[in-house]
Amino acid sequence: MILHFNNEACEYSLASLLASRADSWSKQIIDRLINLAKYSTNPESNQLTVWDPQKENSTDCVDAQTLLDTTINSIRGKAYRGISNIFWRNQTFALENLELVDCAINDEHPSVKMAAFFLLTPLLNYQNDYAHEKFIELCHKDLRMTCGNYAYHFFNQGFEGKHQQQYIALTLSMLASTNDEIKKQAAIQIYARWFFNGLFEEQLNAVLQGDNILKEGCVSVILQFLREDKYNDKLDKIEHAYQLLINDDNDEILRKLAICLRYENYWLKPNADKLFSLFIVSKAALKCLIMLFDSLKKYPGNLSNFSVPILQLVENITGNCNANNQPSGIDLEESSLLAVLQRIYDEATEDMDKEAINTCLDIWDKLLQSDIYSAMIAIDKLDGGLLS
Repeated sequence: MILHFNNEACEYSLASLLASRADSWSKQIIDRLINLAKYSTNPESNQLTVWDPQKENSTDCVDAQTLLDTTINSIRGKAYRGISNIFWRNQTFALENLELVDCAINDEHPSVKMAAFFLLTPLLNYQNDYAHEKFIELCHKDLRMTCGNYAYHFFNQGFEGKHQQQYIALTLSMLASTNDEIKKQAAIQIYARWFFNGLFEEQLNAVLQGDNILKEGCVSVILQFLREDKYNDKLDKIEHAYQLLINDDNDEILRKLAICLRYENYWLKPNADKLFSLFIVSKAALKCLIMLFDSLKKYPGNLSNFSVPILQLVENITGNCNANNQPSGIDLEESSLLAVLQRIYDEATEDMDKEAINTCLDIWDKLLQSDIYSAMIAIDKLDGGLLS
């Protein structure tokens, strides 16, 4: 019955049907699926099947995700994806049909090239060297492939083995690209491979001090490290980049790094106190004061340990007021600062830590002397607290 679907108008439905159960069909039907992958005219040259109507329907300047949208919504792309399901379940079939990898890689359409990922990923288990060589070939044909969803499997393995030099060369090509997405991926690889493998020492500082796209790549890696409960034995390596980036001039970078305070694992890192001490006197802290004070309020340890950097923070706050004599972006009355100050004072009193008590009082004096309106209003809320 399926073999009667030989009408071009039915190809899309046929590809969907065959791909959904590819490993359960007969050889004759699988051959039909292969034929669709190699010879269907959909997608058309340089055209997308899924695109933003406010943008041009062209493959020339779109990102990897847009290419993937067409991969999974085109006949050739669907067919290759179905074939990859057979690759996962049938090693013999995969090794006997390696020519399909070349067909996908050499397809004129970049979205169909991206379908090569589906074929290559299971081959990491069967012919690892071949899979890496073909991945590198694919990426050099179109560097956007380095940003594909499955690319991290190849990068993670490739930098650990015999193909390391090829991956270094590929990453340097990415770094030289004018495409922002590719440059960001290059920065991700450079920072990650420096962290794990000691590579790219020469490029690291240039990336950390480069344009915002490159720095955002590094930020994404650092955030992943802080979000996950991994790599704690070497996390001190991120401290330099962390300090540099939390004092960047780009507000979006500062905001992204401030979010890490909400990660539970951030506070469980062996160097959490060091990281937080760097953050509390940074530009990121000044940009995200409400988040900072809320995080301080929930801090699981002894806050009196941070009395000195908090004093420095308050000095920074009172020295950066806006035209209305208010610290930019925060109402001290509504923030958690008062609760934080009260808690520091209570902890220091309980521990009979005179130095911390004096620092806490210095903090409050600094607020009183600032003439910040919300600080003056907040004084009344400390009845029975610091001022009692």
